[in-house]
Amino acid sequence: MFEILAVILGILWMFDLYQTLRLTKRFGNRIEENPFARFLLKHKRIDFVIFKLIDLLFVVAIMYFVNVQNIVLARGLLSVFVLIYVFTVVHNQRVYKGMYKLY
Repeated sequence: MFEILAVILGILWMFDLYQTLRLTKRFGNRIEENPFARFLLKHKRIDFVIFKLIDLLFVVAIMYFVNVQNIVLARGLLSVFVLIYVFTVVHNQRVYKGMYKLY
């Protein structure tokens, strides 16, 4: 179960990355709500991509070590992360559709 949740989280995380790059390319960096992500996007987009990949690896690694100690806690935390990223991806899609109508 842990592995399945980790893969789902990775897919959602990458989809969020793709959506963010697509949105900021089309509508500018100001559309990004996260100030740190906006800063990275402002300077070099590759820095943002590297940050997101390292961030994902960091979260999965921590969850792996939590999983070794407490399987139930790790599954619960990963489930929360998956849920958050489901809402993030849906939100990004709604923003894209809303912004696309404006342009």
